[in-house]
Amino acid sequence: MSPGLLEVHSSGWPLFSIMAAVSEKLRDDGQEICTTEAQLAPFIDSFDNAIMVPAEHCAALLLEAPQCPDVVASALLALADVMRTTAWQQSNRYYQFTSEMPRSQPPERDAERLLQQAEAMVRSQSARWSWLTTRWPVWRLLDRLGAAEAVNVSSGGSWFWMYVFPHRVRSDGIISNRIRATSKAYCLQLFQDEVRRLLEQMPRKLRLVEVGPHIGDCMLWAAAEFREQIRATAVEPVAQVVSLFRRSIAANGFAPIIDLHHAFCGSENSGGTEPPATMLQPSIPWIRLDSVVDEDVDILKIHTNGGESQILDGAEKLFARHEVRVVILHSAEAHQLWPSTRFLLHRNYDVTVDGRRMSESGKDESWLRTRVAEVGGLQLHASKDSSIIYIDI
Repeated sequence: MSPGLLEVHSSGWPLFSIMAAVSEKLRDDGQEICTTEAQLAPFIDSFDNAIMVPAEHCAALLLEAPQCPDVVASALLALADVMRTTAWQQSNRYYQFTSEMPRSQPPERDAERLLQQAEAMVRSQSARWSWLTTRWPVWRLLDRLGAAEAVNVSSGGSWFWMYVFPHRVRSDGIISNRIRATSKAYCLQLFQDEVRRLLEQMPRKLRLVEVGPHIGDCMLWAAAEFREQIRATAVEPVAQVVSLFRRSIAANGFAPIIDLHHAFCGSENSGGTEPPATMLQPSIPWIRLDSVVDEDVDILKIHTNGGESQILDGAEKLFARHEVRVVILHSAEAHQLWPSTRFLLHRNYDVTVDGRRMSESGKDESWLRTRVAEVGGLQLHASKDSSIIYIDI
């Protein structure tokens, strides 16, 4: 007996990814699709923009094209994708307005049962070759259904649960795919090395701060690896990644260790919001970093894809009143990197960018601008620790 689709997903083998690649090669682009191009388009577009196919669109296809097996299978699989990625994590969505405690509620099986119905549709057809030549993305949908949201990530002798993006497109999906494939957090090695170095030097609790933690790789890694030896604050403006990060914090019991703020970080505290607040979409405030952190910091890590120098400006009081031992900053913009370099040099830090020890000379500014143009994103590392050896380039 051949294995079912659920068994293939559980095996971890990328069989549907292989089938999708084969289907791409064999696909008949001139084939009649049994529906309109407009009805097919949301399915194809979802693999480029990560926007899920609306449930009402899937339902309409099930009603309008019941005679087309590949259309029906695609609609069922897209519905399964919607159901599995919007499932309530703490309870069954169908019980949300009842008095039933979460532990007594049955698990949701919608995605599993829709997948089984799609499998029955595929197996009922005697003409198997058509499943490889169809323009409907049956195999890509099956592959995406295997992109788990919750990943068991290993960290040295420890492990933790991490919630990632349940798709494979754009940078979010690519990074999530890497985490799924390696079971390793996507955390900068320099950050890991600095945490270990400082813990070896100082047998006390480390204070870590990260602006732009994305889905929390580095903070989760540190919490899992060192537990009560660290205390972390993170600031992140993107609602989708904040949601995933919060679920990871809850799943691992890291709330006493990691304090997560949903906010934009800049040079001013602001009552303004971006975008405008609604009842369903709460406002996202702008905050200065020194308004949420008012104590010594061992490592400040910044990776925000913009606005890095403004974040440092918003930490001016923090640097003036307290010790910030190490700064790790990533940017792909020279007009952010150079002011950030000068900010730290003015406060007597040893600063390196991409391994080069920096000064305020025009030569270093010119080098930095050229280097950014050549390679894109660069890593800035700043410290007042005289034990660190820097290499002049």
